[in-house]
Amino acid sequence: MKRCSSIAIAIFFAAQLSAQEDAAIFFPEGTVWEEERHCYFENEHRFMSSYYRNTVEGDTTINGKTYKNVLVEMRTCDDPLYDDDGNPVIGWDRESAWHWVTMGHYYGIREEENKVYYFGDYLFGYNGVNPEEHLIYDFEWVTGKEIPVYFNTNGEMQYKVITDIDHKELTDGDTYDCLCSSDGSDLLQVRGVGNLSNRGGLFRYMLDFPWDASTLRYRRVLSFMRNGELVYQWDRDSYLEERLGVSTLRKEAPVEDEAVFMCDGRRVSPGTDIHRLHKGIYVRKGRLFVVK
Repeated sequence: MKRCSSIAIAIFFAAQLSAQEDAAIFFPEGTVWEEERHCYFENEHRFMSSYYRNTVEGDTTINGKTYKNVLVEMRTCDDPLYDDDGNPVIGWDRESAWHWVTMGHYYGIREEENKVYYFGDYLFGYNGVNPEEHLIYDFEWVTGKEIPVYFNTNGEMQYKVITDIDHKELTDGDTYDCLCSSDGSDLLQVRGVGNLSNRGGLFRYMLDFPWDASTLRYRRVLSFMRNGELVYQWDRDSYLEERLGVSTLRKEAPVEDEAVFMCDGRRVSPGTDIHRLHKGIYVRKGRLFVVK
């Protein structure tokens, strides 16, 4: 009887250890995240974005080390975009039809003892000028420790000393350790996930748009899915409301035949009566309004 009990206990602890080891794999095969750099030009009533979907897919060996490949896809307009001077514009116009373009296995990542390493050029991954390995995440957090946070515009890794570790519940209902902005309102890095809202993207640096010309701008991880479960989903509507402010649509507002856009940049069909819009946040004449 004692022998059976010992075996049962051994199996139990082995299972627990296995579960902990599985949980320590931060980016297993099939992990998917979407990220976007976005700006809204109020004077032109125009949205412009670069929108990427990233998937952990397969592996490769470089210098004797095994890296997980990250497949990158980009949303691209069905028709070419041009600016007012006739120059081609690189980006996704939210008002236009689009499709995914596969950019291939763009860079590699590997994990070792709660650390995550990135292999590639800081901008162009495997195909960049200087592809090499960088420690990009150190998830062994203690107060006073300096950890990497993101690449800057010159490809240099930036670091942050941990002063406070906050705790936030994400979309999956679990509570995670996180580093927040000074006012505590914004997630900068989540332990076991990575950068969600700072300028570096989850791994590689995200190039700037002409931010000074825009009213609204952000670089964000929009969603993160691991092992088939949605871990994080950014609340975009609340962000727009908080940063820009909104005005409630009044019942007595006159019907105007002017361009109306959804908050994600899609244009509402011309001639649509604004009183018959579905609930949500919209943009008209460069201003946000809410239909309740």
